[in-house]
Amino acid sequence: MASALHAEGDLMLDYVANSTLGFWAFALAIVLIDSAVLLKAGEFTFRLAANERVELRLPAAPFLVRNHELVFALVSYLLRPFYLSSIHAPSPVRADKLHGLRPVHAVYRALGLFAGAALLLIVVVGPTVSAAWGINLALFSVVPLLYANSIAAFAYVFRHRHVLGTTNSDLSRLAFELLACPVLAVNVVKKLTMRRTLVLNTWELAGKNPDLRNKINATLECFAVP
Repeated sequence: MASALHAEGDLMLDYVANSTLGFWAFALAIVLIDSAVLLKAGEFTFRLAANERVELRLPAAPFLVRNHELVFALVSYLLRPFYLSSIHAPSPVRADKLHGLRPVHAVYRALGLFAGAALLLIVVVGPTVSAAWGINLALFSVVPLLYANSIAAFAYVFRHRHVLGTTNSDLSRLAFELLACPVLAVNVVKKLTMRRTLVLNTWELAGKNPDLRNKINATLECFAVP
């Protein structure tokens, strides 16, 4: 039985490796799974729109996994920077609640270029070269580009480590992930955001907007009370 399962697994891997589009579909699946985020009760994601307008993500019916909301950043924030907020985060001392976010946002926007390049190689360039000249040529030509892009993304993070507040442990973990699997450069911003080193207060972001505050309360009611 075990040998039969092992043989089936080998056949599946061979199919993925030799299929014209199988390898790239598998790579995209890895990126999607890696983009998964689990938010605790009271945590919300948000993005900065034009004119520094805050857009809180407030689902009417969050998908919960063991009392944590499951969010796929690749779907919800395709190549766009996003940030964390929490109802439990301390209120800012400064009147300007986005003061600490602006320099990080500038770095994130630049990292979005590396993320976009990686995604373009996975969903457009790789499949196109595979269909035209075969999977072998595609792997030899596109995979080195993925590694080069991944290394460049890490170098950019390292250069701006003081702005991002990354520790040596953070850098080591990020370097290992990007070198072990360069397609994960698509999720580099997600990896930095989910360190939870920069978390803004949700109520402060909502301000006095009654509609936003009602939506926040409605979302909180979906979680089980410990």
